[in-house]
Amino acid sequence: MSNPHADFRPLPWHQRLSVRLGAGVVLVLVAALALAGAWIGRQEHRRFEEQHREHAAQVSRMVARALSERMLAGGGAGVWRDVTQVSRELQAAVGARRILVLARDGRVKASTDASLEGHRFVRATDPECIDCHGAEMRRFPSSVIRGEGGDRLLRVVGAIEKQPACSRCHVETEAFRGMIAIDFDLSGPEEAARDRERLLLAIGAAAAAGMSLLLFFLLRALVHAPVGDLSRSARELGAGNLASRIAVRRDDELGRLTGEFNRMAGRIQGQVDRIETGRREMELLYNLVVEVSQNLEVAQVRGAVLKVLGERMPFRRLLFCVETADGTWSTEVRDASAGDQVFSGVGDLGEILAGAGAGIEAALPGVPPPLVREACEARRAVRAAVGATHFLVLPFEHRGRLAGIVVASHAAQAQPPDEALLDNLSVHIGLALDNALNFTQSITDGLTGLANKRHGFVRLEEALYLARRHGVPVSLLMVDIDHFKKVNDTHGHLAGDAVLKAVAARIRDDCRTGDLVVRYGGEEFMVVLPHTPAASLAELGERLRLGVARLPVPLPGGESSLEVTVSIGAAACGAGTETPESLIARADEALYAAKRAGRNRVVVAPPQDQS
Repeated sequence: MSNPHADFRPLPWHQRLSVRLGAGVVLVLVAALALAGAWIGRQEHRRFEEQHREHAAQVSRMVARALSERMLAGGGAGVWRDVTQVSRELQAAVGARRILVLARDGRVKASTDASLEGHRFVRATDPECIDCHGAEMRRFPSSVIRGEGGDRLLRVVGAIEKQPACSRCHVETEAFRGMIAIDFDLSGPEEAARDRERLLLAIGAAAAAGMSLLLFFLLRALVHAPVGDLSRSARELGAGNLASRIAVRRDDELGRLTGEFNRMAGRIQGQVDRIETGRREMELLYNLVVEVSQNLEVAQVRGAVLKVLGERMPFRRLLFCVETADGTWSTEVRDASAGDQVFSGVGDLGEILAGAGAGIEAALPGVPPPLVREACEARRAVRAAVGATHFLVLPFEHRGRLAGIVVASHAAQAQPPDEALLDNLSVHIGLALDNALNFTQSITDGLTGLANKRHGFVRLEEALYLARRHGVPVSLLMVDIDHFKKVNDTHGHLAGDAVLKAVAARIRDDCRTGDLVVRYGGEEFMVVLPHTPAASLAELGERLRLGVARLPVPLPGGESSLEVTVSIGAAACGAGTETPESLIARADEALYAAKRAGRNRVVVAPPQDQS
């Protein structure tokens, strides 16, 4: 699998923005210096050429005067010797390589180079000829030619203008009598140009180096560092660190870009937090629905709700008080420091929680009564801090009545649940309580609060199935109130109901947590005893019998009481073919045996025939 953060690997130095910008600026600087050097060289060459044109014009005038003077003085061959001598003197004065005095047809009449005297320049055969002879009076061109040693020479040609005195002997109408060509050595200027170029190159290199160094520090401080911070923070953001931010140090383009990046990162973090909160809330609701859907009894639903809230919410202490089907209430406490506990009380839960503080303290110890009353009156969640403890009070309804309340507390401020989540929790828990109460009512005897016969039969079937599957013992007690018909006939049915409720409560109190007490019918009760062998039946039955008979049962009105006893028949599950009907029948036979033996006693049925 490819690395999702591979694009954030460190860049090679030549790919960095600061290096590219610096290199671009340096190249532009070098190009500008090169162009400036070329332009300066060209201007120097033009000045050099103009200067030597002026020298050529001056020499031409001087030669023309000397020639005119010598011609007027007598002429002859000596004239050209004198002109040659003048040319040599002028050669040293103007710094020329050589000076040539030419006739109009290109023939050299006088020269500082004796080898060229008498030579005639012809364009077709002489590369040094610039084709200026035979022309009318004009500005003659200059050109660069090669000397005998291959060195470069600048040849400047000027006209020998016709002097007024020349008309005494010459009747031609030409404006000039000849030309003067002066060759200047270019090695000096060219060497100077090369020195200048080297100087410019050195200056350019030093400037480029200085500029590069300056650009490096400027780009590092102004561009590279902010861009690096942005890249690093983007990498951290992509890796999951949504709290990554960048310090804004300047109010420029990159500073504003950094600010926008921080705002974007904040919005992303907010969106992710909201998504994560929604995911946690959906997970909480899902787990809550799954847990409560697996439990149908009120106590089981209460335990499932506390389990989910304790695992999924950051609370230190949870209390869940719920109304039960027999007109009582029960509270379960989950405390991280003090442990768990369950307790119950008698009375209408709505009236208790809306009343005085003593009732609220009994049902919800440690919870401020005003918060409970406010939540119950408004039928909505209430959040408040009392001292250093933060409370969340969430009430639930069942068919328009207060059916339960959850109180969560924490010593420090936890992330408060969203209002929508609280509403959803209230709806789901209220619905679970509604279902549990309906189920509990359907399996509960209305008078005694015990399981009814149908539910008892189902639980007995489950116990026998587990006994066969896992090889664990299971036993059964059938309990009958002695002379109960006489109680009804003598004291009335209300007294009979009081006796039934008292006996049911005493049997339930003396049974273990896993035992099931069932009102089987009339004055008869059934007790299902999982994990109970036959050897323990006599002792357990005797404990229940004594528990019922230990105190008289108060009759309605409180003026009298009645001694009550019970007869008990016990049977243990025998062969693997034992059924609920056969086990009940064996326990009933033992019960009848107890009654025949004089009542108020326990009889254990003999083991089932294994054949």
